[in-house]
Amino acid sequence: MDELKEAIDANVDVIVFDNQLPQTIRKWKEMVPAHVKVEASGGISLSTIASFKGCGADFLSMGELTNEVEPLDISFLVKNAVKAEFKKKTKRRFAYLASPLFVL
Repeated sequence: MDELKEAIDANVDVIVFDNQLPQTIRKWKEMVPAHVKVEASGGISLSTIASFKGCGADFLSMGELTNEVEPLDISFLVKNAVKAEFKKKTKRRFAYLASPLFVL
């Protein structure tokens, strides 16, 4: 797959295989260097998640966990708090593979 090779050549940190079958993910994962994390997403539900066992993905995303949840608005203010500066230590590169979409 040209898009996968392009993502690997771009030295990304994470590749997302979206809406792919477990056997496709297993095949593509063989091409991915060990330092690159793989996430499987799309089409994964409580009824299909078992079929993704052993597919090689480091992470599985299942929208079913949050899609039907009613949000709860919680906020609070802390008086006299010191705002810490956030320093980004690394620049993450991310490839999202979904036929026919490729985003880097």
